[in-house]
Amino acid sequence: MKKNNFLKTLVIVITCIISVFAALSNYRNFSLNIGQHKLLNAVLYSTYEFDDNYYERISSGYPNLTATAIPIKSIMGAYWIQKDSIDKGLDFLRKGNRENPYIGFSDMILANYHQAFGNQDSFAYYTRVAINKLPNSPAHYALMSRVFVLENKIDSLSMMFDKISNRVRDHEVWRVYLSAMVTNKYSLDTLKVKENALKAKELFGELDQFNLLADYVLYGKDKVDKSIVLRKIAIDSFYTNPRLSIEAIEKAKVLVPDNLANFETSIEMYHLLEDYENVIRVYDILTRNQTLKLKSQVIEYIIIAYLNLNEFDQACPLVNLLVYNNINVSASLLNACRGY
Repeated sequence: MKKNNFLKTLVIVITCIISVFAALSNYRNFSLNIGQHKLLNAVLYSTYEFDDNYYERISSGYPNLTATAIPIKSIMGAYWIQKDSIDKGLDFLRKGNRENPYIGFSDMILANYHQAFGNQDSFAYYTRVAINKLPNSPAHYALMSRVFVLENKIDSLSMMFDKISNRVRDHEVWRVYLSAMVTNKYSLDTLKVKENALKAKELFGELDQFNLLADYVLYGKDKVDKSIVLRKIAIDSFYTNPRLSIEAIEKAKVLVPDNLANFETSIEMYHLLEDYENVIRVYDILTRNQTLKLKSQVIEYIIIAYLNLNEFDQACPLVNLLVYNNINVSASLLNACRGY
């Protein structure tokens, strides 16, 4: 009996020890995952904000970031430079480069550092080092584009864009290209640049920044800025002077013919004036693809205009389009098109 009690006690003790080790191991893995997520976010958003002793608290066995193999020392180098501890940051970056000399992450940080301090030669040098190590990196392309602009090598920027945009669909690649083309489009094949601007609107049209940059390329900054001012005048003056408001928004549409915001404003104004024929006139300029990008409320204005003109064959397909795309439609419009 004593022997059986001893074996039971031994089993319980061993089980407890194993459980403690398992709990400690799981906690360590959990902590590492939390830490790794924090580091990944730092790289993704370029916000290297940690406690001052963060590096010292990382386990000596802590792995580099996933398959990208970004050295922890390089990330801490970026952190210390951001904290104005330049010597300490540069030391970490050099160590990071020795740990992984193949992806150019430390070189990218060094390039940004030298550009911030106006060291153009060093900026260009480290940028070229980074992009030679990892040519398809969108971040490296963004750096190299800045170098090409500084060196007035817009042809090279464009050729590099053609290569990387065919391999990688990245917001930053397109943003940098469009930004450069705003003032340099006439030094290249203008038709090709405009085609790329239109493609950017197709790819990233839901982002206001891309629409604005693409419009700058397509129509020129002065015209686009004037169009924005006219639209503001139109909105601000509608209830006090609707005639002036309509004139302003029509001029804005002429300056930038495919800005959906101008069309939406125009349609809403004609709707409020119960000028249903002009609602349809403005809408007829748009394509079906653009219709899907309009605000649902604006599409309802178009439907109401068709119904008031007794054009049910035009109104009801738009109602069905909204329903098909799971967009709420007012009960009155659904009832009006019931059976169509």
